[in-house]
Amino acid sequence: MPDFPDHGVTDGEGVMIKRKWQKSSRSASGCNCLEVAIFLNRINVRDSKCPSGLQLSFNVVAWRNFVRNVPSVDEAYA
Repeated sequence: MPDFPDHGVTDGEGVMIKRKWQKSSRSASGCNCLEVAIFLNRINVRDSKCPSGLQLSFNVVAWRNFVRNVPSVDEAYA
């Protein structure tokens, strides 16, 4: 899996591009949360408690398949 640092990519004019990580509006502080950032046509996911740790990176088709197959909270705790 490739490493995607938060910086180090520049646009056509040499301006540094940085990912903007977003946490779900349903996330509460202190919970097990994921953050998502769209960067270079990829959807990147990381653990909010360990932002410098491993990250997953999906293309659009893989992201759709991933999201479709994640159980809802009701299913996960049934």
